[in-house]
Amino acid sequence: MGEKASPKIHLQKYSHNGGYGEFDFTVFDPVGIHAIQAQTQSSVYCHDGMLKVNRNEVVSNIRIYSVTGALMKSIDNPSEMVNLYSLQRGVYIVRVTEVSGASNIVKILR
Repeated sequence: MGEKASPKIHLQKYSHNGGYGEFDFTVFDPVGIHAIQAQTQSSVYCHDGMLKVNRNEVVSNIRIYSVTGALMKSIDNPSEMVNLYSLQRGVYIVRVTEVSGASNIVKILR
């Protein structure tokens, strides 16, 4: 990876009070864009204290975080239904990771 330079862009700016300026820019590909993993096709939702995972691939783990980023629960090789009764009611961030490495992040309300 690395930055790949695009052609230079020349910009001229004129203002209503007679000001004038010229600027040259070199445009690069966004850094890190190639490192983004594909999202899963799995969907996640919470109902009556149970987390339901509809999946197309095998899920390797589920991580549940508080809105402050603290890891609240970690489940390896989860079943299709995960019990969330041990968590207080509130908003959580859920990351579902498949064995392929693809992951999906969703916000749930418990």
